[in-house]
Amino acid sequence: MKAAMQLSRIQSVGEFVAKAGPFLLAHEAEHGLMLSLCMVLEQGSPLYTEPPYFAVVEQHGLVVLAALMTPPRNLLISRCDEQAALASLAADVASFAPPGVTGPVQSSALLAHLLQLPDQPASKAMSMRLYRLDQVAPIGPVSGAMRRAEERDLHFLVNWFPAFQAEALETHDSARSEAQVRSFLGNPSRGLMLWVDKDRPVSMTGYSHSTPTSSRVVAVYTPPEHRRRGYASALVAAVSQQQIDAGCSFLTLYTDLANPTSNHIYQQIGFRPVADADEWCIGA
Repeated sequence: MKAAMQLSRIQSVGEFVAKAGPFLLAHEAEHGLMLSLCMVLEQGSPLYTEPPYFAVVEQHGLVVLAALMTPPRNLLISRCDEQAALASLAADVASFAPPGVTGPVQSSALLAHLLQLPDQPASKAMSMRLYRLDQVAPIGPVSGAMRRAEERDLHFLVNWFPAFQAEALETHDSARSEAQVRSFLGNPSRGLMLWVDKDRPVSMTGYSHSTPTSSRVVAVYTPPEHRRRGYASALVAAVSQQQIDAGCSFLTLYTDLANPTSNHIYQQIGFRPVADADEWCIGA
């Protein structure tokens, strides 16, 4: 007979990292998003105004599931091989009804269906693929060069961010776009880079450290009028090489599986598939 699952709510990000850290780091690439969020929360950010939710589920004293939520965003879950652990988590979060679930394909589907309302079935919002890069593959020459985004770029970045969200995430938050941009500027663990051609910014890419030895590529966006010139590929490759040169052992990024072009481009740069994940809407 299997030991019972024990769920514990954690009160602070520091306690959560201390408790769940070894479990998350055992599969560091898969848990990069959760680890990165923990790093941002530890530093403090105006983007997160409501108290986060942290929980772990243990069996035989070992963590088998970790969960994090920064309202009003989805509940983010780790990998999990125990259905009973997901049932324990569902029972705990049902009281505040998370808007959705993001996590590994099978686990996120099971949890979303456990949380769905009788008259509002859960629906899959996006299928994603996690990629990992250990070495940047050479790409052809592209006109322009990379530079770091600065305060003087704020006037167009506050428009690029909601445009990226609307296109890549099918959501946007224009009211918070300035805060989102500023969360990258001057942050020692994050950065926003631009590709500039003929003194004109034409593409952006962000990075966010997950751990001291890994980093995530985020917010890759090129305005429609500057596409099909290789800017995004050149910028992602340059950012990735910069991070590796700075000491990162590897980088990760998520792609929308419904976008075959981006999946192909990233593989040309050297990213290789690691795992798939899904986003689910609950009660929508």
